[in-house]
Amino acid sequence: MVRLVTGQSAFVAPRDIGNPLRVLVVQGQEAGPGLDNIDLKAELQALNLARDSLDAAAKALVAPIEARAVGRAELVDALSETKPTLLWLSGHATENPPRFLLADGSWLSPDDLAAAIGDAAKTSRVVPLYVVLWACKTGLNERFAAPGAAPPFIQALANVGVSAVLATLGPLADDIAPDLAAAVLQALAMGRPLDHAVARGRAALMATQLGENDRDDWACPVVWCVDLPEGEIAWSDATAPAQRQELARRLLPPETAPAELDGTARKQAETWSQHRRVWVTERTNRMASAFQVRSEWLGRVLAQQRINHRMVVALDFTDGSAGRVLRDWAGRVMRVTDDFDDPGRQFRELAALITEEGPEAGWRKLCHGEQFTLALIAPPERDDWLWNALRDAAAAAVVLADGFPQWAAEGGWKAEELTGDPEGVDFDPLQYPLAPGLAVLAFPAAAPDLADIDAAQVEELKNAGLLVETRAVCVMPLSRAVSLVDRLDPGQFTAAHRTAFAMLDGAVARAHVERGTYEALLRARLDHARLGSAPSARSTAAQQLMGYYRHHRRASALLDVFDQTNVRTIGEVWKVSAGWAHLATGSVHKARDLLEDVHDDELEPVEQADRLALLAEVEKTSGGKGSKARARRLLEQALSVLEGEPEAAVKVTRLRIEHELARLTHFIDGDPAAAIPQYRKISAAWQALPDHGLDQAITLRNLAEAEMKVADRGAPGAPALFDTAADDLAMARDLLPPNTGHPVAAELEYLAGRLAVRHGEEERATRCFKQAQSVGLATNHLMLVAIAEARLFWRKVARQPVEEYDPGEWTKRATALMPFRRHSWAARVLIDGDLRSARRLMDGCLKRAAVAPLLHARSLLEANPAFDAGSDRDRIIAACAGLALTGTDQTHWEELPRRYGWFTQWTADRDAATPEKAWEATS
Repeated sequence: MVRLVTGQSAFVAPRDIGNPLRVLVVQGQEAGPGLDNIDLKAELQALNLARDSLDAAAKALVAPIEARAVGRAELVDALSETKPTLLWLSGHATENPPRFLLADGSWLSPDDLAAAIGDAAKTSRVVPLYVVLWACKTGLNERFAAPGAAPPFIQALANVGVSAVLATLGPLADDIAPDLAAAVLQALAMGRPLDHAVARGRAALMATQLGENDRDDWACPVVWCVDLPEGEIAWSDATAPAQRQELARRLLPPETAPAELDGTARKQAETWSQHRRVWVTERTNRMASAFQVRSEWLGRVLAQQRINHRMVVALDFTDGSAGRVLRDWAGRVMRVTDDFDDPGRQFRELAALITEEGPEAGWRKLCHGEQFTLALIAPPERDDWLWNALRDAAAAAVVLADGFPQWAAEGGWKAEELTGDPEGVDFDPLQYPLAPGLAVLAFPAAAPDLADIDAAQVEELKNAGLLVETRAVCVMPLSRAVSLVDRLDPGQFTAAHRTAFAMLDGAVARAHVERGTYEALLRARLDHARLGSAPSARSTAAQQLMGYYRHHRRASALLDVFDQTNVRTIGEVWKVSAGWAHLATGSVHKARDLLEDVHDDELEPVEQADRLALLAEVEKTSGGKGSKARARRLLEQALSVLEGEPEAAVKVTRLRIEHELARLTHFIDGDPAAAIPQYRKISAAWQALPDHGLDQAITLRNLAEAEMKVADRGAPGAPALFDTAADDLAMARDLLPPNTGHPVAAELEYLAGRLAVRHGEEERATRCFKQAQSVGLATNHLMLVAIAEARLFWRKVARQPVEEYDPGEWTKRATALMPFRRHSWAARVLIDGDLRSARRLMDGCLKRAAVAPLLHARSLLEANPAFDAGSDRDRIIAACAGLALTGTDQTHWEELPRRYGWFTQWTADRDAATPEKAWEATS
């Protein structure tokens, strides 16, 4: 129950405090004439226990409680010295007259209390934010008080600047008063305002007393506020982490409780907090019970919140399916959270998503939250959806399970055990050469490869608890590895990485390398070779990793390796691969420089053909005069290089070059109908080859776009052709390898958006374009990210009135596109955007403002002389007509007949011989 009272505004706004909560408990006499004995010591103990039971982060926000049994003469000094945020009066009070019995036997009236607070504030500059009158009947009014008047204590405190007062309407029984006091203090410590803190305590009492007809203690506490109840309070900068930790504990699975941490456990928690994926196993002989194991593990996980400020979400899968566990968690969220726990509603929205759309949808969103640490007890390995979402999750994760599966080791999880120091006080791992190598090992070593190095040493390390072994691989527990690495000097550190490389260069590891099974293995080999100062091994490892990225078409990843490698040590062929990667990421000039710098005589025929095909792509992308013809000649020359070579050796390269010729027909010649049978033939050839799903997906992507273009032109059977395009697009998306980093992944999402537009599915189109942005960011296809953003922008503008158009917003999108202006696709998106911006401005009668985007569009067209066919002609006409209509420059329009032989026919076909009609015809 909350009531308002008029009075002086609080000395300090609750949201502006920024200091720990300071509590002064003024203890009165425990007994007096005609008064029952009360246990003030028990109440104080309850308050201290409430503070002590707070999490460490929350406890730091509450200063140690000051308790003083003072008389009237000492009260002002006590207030001045302690500067309480919360003044708590504990003892006896009377209703008529209203007064509080102090420890010296004197009575304190409401005006006396207000005067003491005011006098103390002259020195301390502090008026208590809250006052708790923990004495019976302090909330009752005098018998003949005016209707609506506040009780005397309340009014006097309000007049001196106290924000809110807790008083009681009747006596509180000794069996509940301490617990209620503790509940109120704990809620205040977590940043709840006084009214909310009392509501928490009252709710707890109601739950136990509503069934007892003779008990109504829950109705006794009443809060009086000078102003409307405040929102959440920040006692200090550490409040938010404390609130997260408190909420994390309230959302723990049933029958789980974190253990208190000792120094070793806290150090282990710090180690875990520095890694995104930790898989903890337990050695059952070291713990008394499964409950103790969970408690120890959970204590460490929750301790991470104070280090990395990620909110812990704990889920116990021991006795339930993944779906049921998530539904139970959602129900718990809805029961225990409120506006203070969940101000942004992120938890309740997650819970609603799980309830309404199912556990899988909610789990995916939970995994996307980089502010979370997912603490998972015995997660089921059979639920693929659980692990698929977790694999690329932004959230951190800590697992507790019986064993460490091989797939987790190979997937980058760090193995860990809840153990103390290695067995044997005299055991020194540095006496074993393999131990430092295992400590720095970045990918699990195969057990046979370790045994081939020194089987006896491996067995000793295993017995000492320095190895976690799965069915096929071995790693050192994380905490022990970190501890050992800290002891290594620079020379030992270098030697450790050389040993680690040797562990990943055994027969089993080399077989994986040859098959390109694990990217993480290839990266680990390169890292160990680099940190181990082994030039030959580094060159080999770099080429193996770049080969993996080239095969999987991951351009940005390949460039990351190439840029850190000495080109002289890896051969000319990698310049060709780097040239491809620069092209794929939109850096045309860098691609040209590298490809033209290659010594062709050092390349094999297939490599020569690859280089020529890439130079053809450079020509196509450049948009320079004559670039179309040069591109075709280069591709035909590439095919001629392959003639006479064994078909098995050149088939893949030949198909890729034929695909590029089909793209020339489609995009450069502007004849998608002629390109369709070429694409279909190439797609069928890819289908017959194993392990070329990505190549087929790329071909089908272009085939779908060609089919859409032909259907757009009103070809016979256009609806059926759109359906065929949709089928080809769906097949392409299905063929993409999981987690591919190839740019086509984002392009397929973008094309799906365009197809949705054709079908009138506007919401789906927007989702696809946003997904294209997301995938583009994940694959570093930044050009497509900018293109998709431009598309989304113009879709939004189309729904706005002309007068609301802001050209500055288009300028932001154009700025993002400008780094890719050398690429023909990006250049056309820029030109189209400039023309749309100009059209919007002119429709709003802002001709002068339209000049800048028109001039920019014109300059881009001038920089791309190959843009002179198909829809590019409309762009040229629109730019020149727009400039003429603004009255800025008629020259461009007047020169069109002389510069372009097709101009006369174009205007005749559209009856658009004037700038006005041409502008309208190109809208």
